[in-house]
Amino acid sequence: MAKVIAYEGREPGSAESRRLRAAGKVPAVVYGGTTKVRNLFVDAHDFETALGHRVNVGALMELEVAGKVTTVQLQELQRHPVRRSLSHLDFLAINVREEMEATIELRSVSEELEMEEPSLRVRGHVKDIPDFLEISLEMLDEAETFTAGQIPLPKGVVLVSDPETIVARLADKL
Repeated sequence: MAKVIAYEGREPGSAESRRLRAAGKVPAVVYGGTTKVRNLFVDAHDFETALGHRVNVGALMELEVAGKVTTVQLQELQRHPVRRSLSHLDFLAINVREEMEATIELRSVSEELEMEEPSLRVRGHVKDIPDFLEISLEMLDEAETFTAGQIPLPKGVVLVSDPETIVARLADKL
């Protein structure tokens, strides 16, 4: 699970948010569970480095604020419409003892597979949900497509996405 460092001390409001963005920071908020709503900010570069540029809404991560680590789920990610830079993040604090739904990234380890869906929705305990799942050509049967239902999931994790959704197919070789 990726770890992101957030900082307290952000004042709410548009002017403060613009100042933070100009300094390479991203305004953020964390809420939910027993956590009161907290206005935070993260370093934009560090956030995208920790999670990669293909950050999925629904992704699980550890959020460290003032030395205290909390498991959170990314609820909303806003980007500038032209520059595509991060402009705001919403995090939901997660109770690790309860079952939850999450979005996990799909990765192809075979060049012969074209990804149709970048992620899947699953349900399980936080400790059981992986950051990503890899699919390979060896997992395909005679069909030329790979559905969500064919992906082997870890014990304790169940598929929420439609099992008939095509997630990958054999690449066209021209």
